[in-house]
Amino acid sequence: MNWFVKTTDAMRRVLVARERIARRNPFFASIMFNARLVESDKHKTIVTDGMNIYFNPEYVAENDHFIEGDVLKCVMHGAMQHIGRRKYREMDKWNESCTLSVGPLVHQYFKQHPELMANDGRFPDKAAEEIYELLDTQKQGKGGGGKGKPQGQQQGEQPGGMVDPDPELQEEAEQSAKNWARAVANAMDKATKAGNMPGNIKRL
Repeated sequence: MNWFVKTTDAMRRVLVARERIARRNPFFASIMFNARLVESDKHKTIVTDGMNIYFNPEYVAENDHFIEGDVLKCVMHGAMQHIGRRKYREMDKWNESCTLSVGPLVHQYFKQHPELMANDGRFPDKAAEEIYELLDTQKQGKGGGGKGKPQGQQQGEQPGGMVDPDPELQEEAEQSAKNWARAVANAMDKATKAGNMPGNIKRL
């Protein structure tokens, strides 16, 4: 029996991204390995359900410069418990709110597609819940035009965004949330001692 499992080019690239992110800050190093990496054709970019980071191999190949930023944003969604904090909120709008909340921190360290970085200054120092309530107000009068979507993006899915977890995995999702909470507490302790806390983590 052949026990050798080949690592794909896409998986190697995402593993490299994870290592690069971990080296940038002790906070990231403490939380970076808390989510499973899953290669998937089901999703068109790089997204998370709070337990896994799903990445499409074609997207990875076509967007090499943005992989670190996409992966870090997914990890931050998990670390900040954004899936569990959604509650009654509509998913697409909640995704946008969380992206606007963690995006500026992510982009201090790594790039994403320019369209995902263009709005970093819209809601400084605000948590996702606050941004959610403010989005409709700020969108009034701005129209629906834009400069295009990141390559590979489809309606309802954004690189570094979130997707709903499988309802059958509720127990696993709850355990994952506890694991993230422990990892974040440990990460904050290490980063504080190192004097290198990234951004205002507590507000996210």
